[in-house]
Amino acid sequence: MLEVFLMIIAGFGGAAEGMSGSSNAATEASVIAETPTTEDAQETTEDPVPAAPTGNFTTAGEVRPILEATRANWVAIRDFDGQDLLYFTHLEAWRCGLTEIRFSVNSAAAARVWEVEPCYEDTAQPNAIKLDGRVPYLQLPQGMISSVTVAVVYDDGEEDIQTFARQDILLP
Repeated sequence: MLEVFLMIIAGFGGAAEGMSGSSNAATEASVIAETPTTEDAQETTEDPVPAAPTGNFTTAGEVRPILEATRANWVAIRDFDGQDLLYFTHLEAWRCGLTEIRFSVNSAAAARVWEVEPCYEDTAQPNAIKLDGRVPYLQLPQGMISSVTVAVVYDDGEEDIQTFARQDILLP
């Protein structure tokens, strides 16, 4: 692959030489001399290719891009029947690949743990939400929530924290 790249560069150098009338031979020689050999590259570089995705969305590598792209949807507030309902449905749907979801209301601490169902890795839909006897929201007095801070901890140990203002996550 490196040889092909160098041949392409040399081809462009030859085209430039024909147009300008000057030779780039010394420059090309120094580039080739400074380019590490395949053996050098194997000794000094780590494997840059990550493990292949499983397609099951059960690892940090698979769910992190989704959660980063949908950060604004991590939680939602619904003003319903005289209560604020703080929904965690989106995070529950992508819980596989996470080790913990923490949150706080009207504080940046994110110290409370939101309990989620296990990941059903032995099924065709490991992220399915079964809600056996529980709901995906927290009930609080109406108007109590002014902000929510959420911390998601991925199974690789990395953590993302986001604070949401009420008006940004309030459902119509």
